[in-house]
Amino acid sequence: MKIMMLCRCFPPKIGGLHKSNYEISKAINDLGYDLNVLVIGRTEKDKKFDGEEEFSIERTGFKKIKGSVNFFSFFPRVLTTLYSWRKIKKKIKDLGPDKIIFADDYARMLLGIFPVNSLTNSEIITITSVPRTKKMLDSTLMTHIRNVIIKKCYRKTDKLVYVSNSTKKELYNYFGNDLFADKNEKIIYRTVDDKFIEQDLDEEEVESIINECGIEKDKKIVLSVSRITKDKGIDKVLKALKKYKEEDNDDFHYLIVGDGEYLPRIEEMIEELNLREHVTTTGSVDFDDVIHYYDLCDIFVLPSNRKSSESFGRVYAEASARGKPVIGNNTGGVREVIDHKKTGFLVNPNDTKEIHKRINELLSKEKLRKKMGGNGSEKVKETFTSKQLKKKIKEVLTNRFQGNLHFQTTKEKNQRSPNKQVPKSHYFSGYDNKKRWISYWYITVR
Repeated sequence: MKIMMLCRCFPPKIGGLHKSNYEISKAINDLGYDLNVLVIGRTEKDKKFDGEEEFSIERTGFKKIKGSVNFFSFFPRVLTTLYSWRKIKKKIKDLGPDKIIFADDYARMLLGIFPVNSLTNSEIITITSVPRTKKMLDSTLMTHIRNVIIKKCYRKTDKLVYVSNSTKKELYNYFGNDLFADKNEKIIYRTVDDKFIEQDLDEEEVESIINECGIEKDKKIVLSVSRITKDKGIDKVLKALKKYKEEDNDDFHYLIVGDGEYLPRIEEMIEELNLREHVTTTGSVDFDDVIHYYDLCDIFVLPSNRKSSESFGRVYAEASARGKPVIGNNTGGVREVIDHKKTGFLVNPNDTKEIHKRINELLSKEKLRKKMGGNGSEKVKETFTSKQLKKKIKEVLTNRFQGNLHFQTTKEKNQRSPNKQVPKSHYFSGYDNKKRWISYWYITVR
């Protein structure tokens, strides 16, 4: 069976979606299928990475254009998209795949805009991670355009894969059941790398990091691993720890692992809250080394507050895999990773008092930390492994679905009449020719 996978997010660039797409491609290859991955975009490290993989990887387009859309970036973005589509068409014709997987949001947008179905009889499989149901750029027009494209994508799709139940429910509540009525659907959770489950503790490496960060040996270590942005809730953790310190607690050290545009502000907050001797920021850390930071911590905390809710929450699963209790936001797919009061705590990400309460509870109760950490480790082994991923991917590729189970959405519960239509102010119901040029502009410059 020939399978073509189309995506923009793929290693060697680091990111949750990049890792997820790579894990899926590895699972397909390990199952013995003939896999060809077409990645939209390039980086300087691509050639070395691609040469080390057992499956075919091709790159198209140019290096990602950074920054906002403006006069100078408009035409390069259009050119990149057109060039990529040309390469995609040629690849489909040359390869003649049995199935085409659209693996991330950019690939889904291409499916929604361009006439993929007219080129091939291949089965179309769409993987939805981030639902994209929030208002876009505070613009009703841009939100309408995006919704038109997304609806076209799902209409062209034969099978839908969601990375969490939360993602599925959010889409149903936003677009309604009708759009998905004839689709085969499956929930396939993202996984953690096998090494997080199988690798032994490296005491020498852990000791080296502790010494390098200047952490005293009797301190309890609180850890956050994330791209440092405003919506990750690290500022709320700092405020919670400030309160913890004011209660005459001097037994902690907070490690912030990651880099991002909000890191300078975090550094300022550390000084403003007088927490410098209790906090270390490491900046970017190689993926292979992140496991050691999980191993050295006592608890993991990340009360993310993204406008678009977390579709899964890999870092919570990674921390749990290493036997650590976790504190995360009570929204989105994180609720499917953390079992409240069993593997950790779910908190309101905007409630600093609640975050402080849970941190205090875990830092003061060693038995609770060990119990929750153990429960989390068992859950990861049962649910988020590569073995589980391969099993479910095989079911998708071999048509072994258990049926499409729909549920009543929030929108439908509020509709007295089954014939009542969703107002056009919510999203476009049509895709007429007058809107095509607007949609084309959106996909090429986004």
